[in-house]
Amino acid sequence: MNFLIPNFLFWLFALPIPFLIHLWHKKTTRRVLFSSTMFFQQSEQGKQSFKKPKDILLLILRTLILLFIILGFANPVLNKKQNTVMLDDSYDMLTKSGKSTIFELGLKEAHKIKGAKLVFASGTKYNEYPKATPSAKFRRFALQSKTDTTQEYPDYIITKLGKISKLPNVKLVEIDGRDDNFSIDSLLIENSKLFVKITNHTSKTAEKLITLFTKGTTDKDTLSAKISIPANSNTITLFPLPEKAKYGYLQIESDALDIDNIRYFVVPSMPSLKVLITGDTLNSFFIENALAPPGGNSKITLSISVTQASLPTGQAGSLKDISSNLPNNTDANNCDVIIFNGNSISQIPHTIFAPSDAPLVKSGFLRLTALTETHPLFDDKDIITEFKQARFTRVAQLDSNLLRSSKILARFSNNSPAIVELENGNLWLAFPLNQYSDDFIVSPSFVLFMQRIVYWMAGKQIQKHNFIVGEKASCKVEKSGTYLCKYISGGQNKDFRLNSKIEADGIYVNLPTEIPGIYELQGTTDAMFFAVNISNEIALPSSAIDLSKNYVLIRNWFFWLALVLMGLEMIIKTYLKI
Repeated sequence: MNFLIPNFLFWLFALPIPFLIHLWHKKTTRRVLFSSTMFFQQSEQGKQSFKKPKDILLLILRTLILLFIILGFANPVLNKKQNTVMLDDSYDMLTKSGKSTIFELGLKEAHKIKGAKLVFASGTKYNEYPKATPSAKFRRFALQSKTDTTQEYPDYIITKLGKISKLPNVKLVEIDGRDDNFSIDSLLIENSKLFVKITNHTSKTAEKLITLFTKGTTDKDTLSAKISIPANSNTITLFPLPEKAKYGYLQIESDALDIDNIRYFVVPSMPSLKVLITGDTLNSFFIENALAPPGGNSKITLSISVTQASLPTGQAGSLKDISSNLPNNTDANNCDVIIFNGNSISQIPHTIFAPSDAPLVKSGFLRLTALTETHPLFDDKDIITEFKQARFTRVAQLDSNLLRSSKILARFSNNSPAIVELENGNLWLAFPLNQYSDDFIVSPSFVLFMQRIVYWMAGKQIQKHNFIVGEKASCKVEKSGTYLCKYISGGQNKDFRLNSKIEADGIYVNLPTEIPGIYELQGTTDAMFFAVNISNEIALPSSAIDLSKNYVLIRNWFFWLALVLMGLEMIIKTYLKI
């Protein structure tokens, strides 16, 4: 017998309490004298023989009651002989091994362990698996050895060969599969180009045929290429996207594991936007290339002013004022967003202010430490990661009067404001947008950040189109009602009827992300396509797994025994009178 809460056993020192109470009771008994005690002495003679055994019995009962209550609170358990078998059911268990998959072979091994309880790494119950096919939420699972002695592990773990390290007191059953597996790990769509990360998981250099399927307004396009990747390494391959492509998928020819050979994608649709950039060529170069790169099919039209327009700091100003300082009769009224590279700030709406120059940081460089990650500007993991890793060597200070009524969205490591949302909704950046101020502008996320920032400033939302299985996904719609979500391509041929929900900032429809594939949300102004893919994240086994710890809880037994003894004590005191 073991105890789950052994700290309560400390109260065993209280067991002498019934004895002490009994002794104190005898010590404090008073003697009362009568003129004649003859009749009392006669009555005591009949009960004297019962008094001492009864006291001893009551003392034993009270001690046992206290003992059982203490043991009950210590949560005692009895060990069972049943073993627990955890079967890895992540998607890579579908790797072929002969005519069967590793998962099917693992299931057979689990059934060979007689009297064992079978659990799945995903926490899913065994009887929920049709034809013994794992889903595991389309994630890769791995066990990690921990030094914490309270970490629970099953008696057996059945998994793929070489996937996890050996664990103490756990019997590891590993199943070998074919050493022939490529995977598409990620896709990045940027300026009509598709950047693909492909990994070779085999122990030798191998060559595979990769095919890109895209669908535009009416036409279908196909592009194939052979790629050779060294053993146990990855590479990034570039595919050009057709101009009118709306969605598609990339597929590697069949190998030992087919589920990671395909990656779905939707080309993000962005509304047209006109952005005015003021400032010299140096401070406009990176912004221009991020928003409208040469040779790209950008939805953003840029108007560039190489003559610095001067603005009165803190004063109202107007679009007419800034237009009068622009060359070639550029009209700021026709622009959705203005990016002002200068050292002054005005009240002109839809403007992003960035200093054209800033003092050099004396102590080397600064980093961003406090980002408001709930703000729409930072609603992207890649942007947050790149921002936190960036180094800033030149930073400016915002006027304290303007800072008093503004919202700080990010700070530097010295606690000074880095990104500030001004009172009128404009944005102020504390760093110049050139290569002399930081290294964020040369990161891949700078393009995403600049696109997100100008669309947010223009009040136009960029819908997200690419998700992973299990991710919370929603789409903003124009009106309440029921929408049809139509299956286009992927793992299941099923359509959905979805009801809209009213939230604080608009009306949304929650999208299904249970199965990888491409779907279309119908009923919106423009057809909304979205893609769902498997996740490449490593996840520990689900907390929903019941390992049962191989014991039976017997706490209630002790509480019932204490209750029975309390009743027995009352009966003895009632019918065996002192």
